[in-house]
Amino acid sequence: MPPLRRRSSLLPFLGLSLILLILPSPWTRKARLAAVAPLGLVRGLACATRVLPDRVLPARENGELRTQVDFFKDEIQKLKNENEILKVKLDQASRLAQSCPEQHFRLLHAGVVLATDGSPWRKSLTLSLGAKGGVQKGMLVLFNNQLVGRILETGPWTSLVQLVTDPAFRAGAVAVPRTTVTGPEFDRRHVGVYEGTAGQRGQLKWFMAGASIDPDGFVLTTEDPLNGVPRGLLLGRVTGIVNAQGNSPRAEVDPTVDFRALESVMILVGESR
Repeated sequence: MPPLRRRSSLLPFLGLSLILLILPSPWTRKARLAAVAPLGLVRGLACATRVLPDRVLPARENGELRTQVDFFKDEIQKLKNENEILKVKLDQASRLAQSCPEQHFRLLHAGVVLATDGSPWRKSLTLSLGAKGGVQKGMLVLFNNQLVGRILETGPWTSLVQLVTDPAFRAGAVAVPRTTVTGPEFDRRHVGVYEGTAGQRGQLKWFMAGASIDPDGFVLTTEDPLNGVPRGLLLGRVTGIVNAQGNSPRAEVDPTVDFRALESVMILVGESR
């Protein structure tokens, strides 16, 4: 029964087709146009189905392109960050070269792992570079031209820095005016000893009582080849003078950098190492 129903449903269309074929074309032209009209809809649907995959594919490609664009944006940002780090390193090296123009050295860059010490009487930093990276005991640690401290101990991948504010740190130093025309003078008669105080500052002492010290001047290292200390590294700024009229005056020296806020430093490697 179902097949007979399907065949009978086609008879009206077959009859209409025969009539259109038999009758003269001028009589059936309008009917033919009316019959052809649905073909436009069918063709439009066919075109839509053919274009649909092309429209779906770009959406998928857009998603992939968006992912690629995000990836390249991340890579560009990484390169920008690396460039900023390189600029900082170059700036630090340039300032150090200006402070010590006669010295030949190379630099190792290290990050700060710990900016504090467990003992309240000691001042130190822990760096993310150790013996395997070329760090040796006694090397100087810098930030720009500011002397941060000296390598006290080294491990395979980390190292401990004795800060200039540690009471065990000592170095030959001289006080110079804040501004000079001919540059700082390292007169041996004015050389004193800089040492830490276990606080946030150091002090310059054992210099001659007649030495002229600018209350707002700077304290720089004097050359000490035996300990690998070059001349002209910044130890800090003079913030006050104690017992200025006495036989043993002492200048209070504050570092120009907050060591607790450091994220990276430079390790000075001399040409003899």
